[in-house]
Amino acid sequence: MGGDLVRASDPEVAADVAELLAQGRALLSQRVPGLEETSVEVRVYDPTQAASHPAPRILHSAYTLKRPGRRPSIHVPDHGYRDALLHELTHALLGEGWRTLQLAPEEGLCSLLNDEVADAELTVVHLRCAARAGNSTKYHVSVQVQGSEGEPTKYSTFWGNSGGSDATDSTLTVAEILALSGSGELKTMTPAEVGHVYGVGLLVVQRIVASRGIEGLYELCLRTAAEGLAQIPVQVLLRAAGIESDQHFQQLAEEALRSESLRAAIESDSFDGVVRRAIQAAVTTPSDGVDEFLGRFTGTLTINGTPVDLATQPAFQSWLADNWSALRTAE
Repeated sequence: MGGDLVRASDPEVAADVAELLAQGRALLSQRVPGLEETSVEVRVYDPTQAASHPAPRILHSAYTLKRPGRRPSIHVPDHGYRDALLHELTHALLGEGWRTLQLAPEEGLCSLLNDEVADAELTVVHLRCAARAGNSTKYHVSVQVQGSEGEPTKYSTFWGNSGGSDATDSTLTVAEILALSGSGELKTMTPAEVGHVYGVGLLVVQRIVASRGIEGLYELCLRTAAEGLAQIPVQVLLRAAGIESDQHFQQLAEEALRSESLRAAIESDSFDGVVRRAIQAAVTTPSDGVDEFLGRFTGTLTINGTPVDLATQPAFQSWLADNWSALRTAE
């Protein structure tokens, strides 16, 4: 689809955004039904020179304007457009069939798709807001590999925090958040409440999509419109997401946060560096494989003081298998 327009002061940034747009369109066309066939305009701006607006900080101050008769206008900051562009493109391309999807779940759908290609820490930030868990995530990994002879080779490192959230100050209930109809309601909210809205939206949509797919979420929208309703009833969303109460939601949010924190840690450059050194030191023959390595490997990943045995984690086993060849190659 042609006709997209990118405005940026740096030609290299403009070219990068144009490429990301093409990739984003391809991904959305495969994943999301009911998209509009429309071109978009993207403006890459310097936030220090722009007027203030209510866009949530967790999305790096990106936002989309959709006005009748005009193509959607996407605004992304020059320092964080890669982490926000697909989120905003999703907003821009959702068609009329999605109009009954209210504020929080629409933001959740956009975040879900965006987080598939963005830094995994974005999902952690969203889920921290959902769980109203304010502390930043601290990671520590300790790895020990038994060599062919002598003492085991040991590696240990602590690395940075992923950034905290002030969403603990939000007193909104899940039902109140799901009842919000449009982005205008964010203007009167505190940053904590805005973050909470985005976090709840993501977790609710994650759970619906896990059981019904994005097509099932779209079907809810179409059914709601056919019934003459302006937006999906809150209880319908809660049932579809399998959420029984605010207490149950909090439990689910904390479980999701732990799981995504583990994934984000394993996918980080710092983790890669520690395990890469261990593998390069321990692998002695070209025939060494993942299973043989795991037999000599002991590793602990500690997230906010809670230790996890890496060797037993499917996420680590999968990551190790996917990255084995690259990890064995000395830089």
